[in-house]
Amino acid sequence: MRYKHDTLTVQCIVPKNSKKLIDEFDVEFGKYVGLGEDEIDFLINYDIKYRMGGADEEE
Repeated sequence: MRYKHDTLTVQCIVPKNSKKLIDEFDVEFGKYVGLGEDEIDFLINYDIKYRMGGADEEE
């Protein structure tokens, strides 16, 4: 946005556009801390439901 004396630049980060990368990180992090497949799956599904806005659609 441009004003008379200045310019304002806003950077927006949209996590859902990086879902694949976030999931890959969750898998590697889960392996690093010793989580099982079910626990890693929980992390990924939690991400979908609460971080990506899926919880609102169920109600």
